[in-house]
Amino acid sequence: MSIQIDLLAVYVADVTGIVLMIMVLIGKRWKSHFKNIKTEILFAMIVFIIIGCAADAVSFASDGKSGALAHFAVSISNFITFSDGLVLGSLWTMLISWHIEGRFNPRIKHYIMAMDALGLALLAVNFFNPIIFFIDETNTYHRGSLYMVFFGLDVIFMLIGIGIYLGAKKKGGILKFFPLAQFFTPIVGGVVLQTMVYGFSTMWLSMSMAVCGLILSLQNENIYTDKLTGLYNRFYLDDIRELSGNRHMIITAMMLDMNGFKYINDNYGHSEGDYALISAADIFGQAVGNYGTVIRFAGDEFVILLNTGRQDIIDKIIEKIHKGFDKFNAEEGKGYELSVSIGYGIMDMAEENEDDILREIDEKMYDDKKRFYETHENYERRNKHY
Repeated sequence: MSIQIDLLAVYVADVTGIVLMIMVLIGKRWKSHFKNIKTEILFAMIVFIIIGCAADAVSFASDGKSGALAHFAVSISNFITFSDGLVLGSLWTMLISWHIEGRFNPRIKHYIMAMDALGLALLAVNFFNPIIFFIDETNTYHRGSLYMVFFGLDVIFMLIGIGIYLGAKKKGGILKFFPLAQFFTPIVGGVVLQTMVYGFSTMWLSMSMAVCGLILSLQNENIYTDKLTGLYNRFYLDDIRELSGNRHMIITAMMLDMNGFKYINDNYGHSEGDYALISAADIFGQAVGNYGTVIRFAGDEFVILLNTGRQDIIDKIIEKIHKGFDKFNAEEGKGYELSVSIGYGIMDMAEENEDDILREIDEKMYDDKKRFYETHENYERRNKHY
């Protein structure tokens, strides 16, 4: 029995998805105030969703039509939608990895490469031995025997992204913004519906809706973002209790202050000072990873919030920070050296006041700074900035 497909509903769904993505592109809401890998990934997701919507519409429009051109259109459009879904799964995993961990986890990278290779291999085989989908003599599309295997790859991509999020959350809960539910829910509904009931065109529209929700939610991040370094700003610190859900949480708060930053500005110019701040921000981010959040507090002062009170992890992160500055000084060949003074304390967010902990770690940071200058007597003290 042939399946009756409402082509008008298909066209409306796919065109709506395309229009949504074009509006997002024109409005530039997908862009951050500074260029970064997440911006590039979001742009790629938008482009591939537009391609997917267009290919989906062509596939349904050509399905069951006679002639060589219709056969070509059905074959190629379905190949595009399958490969497009594979790409979007990879991009989703990359996005959440970069956003949560501040890097592309090498282990996750290997998983993605392996699954992409498997998916592309299955699609390549499908040209000669239809195992994912096939087109019959009437140019009608049918699912192949291994269709669900390919569908499983998309599910695995989703699960990896969720795993990254939940793994980071398990470490303490102070996470960078990521609206998992807003992104995941419409995709699950749309993909499951289209997979279970052929003839429904909901997958690509649901993906466009998910990306719109994701971008709108991530726009909130700009309120809390420092425009120079890309770190969170003091507004984030002020609202951290609300953002974390006001729950019981043991964290470590660090105050960090650049040593001799005024000397850099006075002798090398503010552009070089900005470069020093950006470099320091990168070092902090690499050292902290998904153990917490780095905040530009004011000027050359930074605050790090760690999702733990474990001394071994605290010591390891401080060691990474100092090694990061040593590497910068050895490789950059600047006329100055970067270093930082650090003070930290452990706090229970359910009981302690942010002002008290900031006062405590600020005092400890200045103690560390005094020790620094006591051991660096050749530093130009008249240019020191405390």
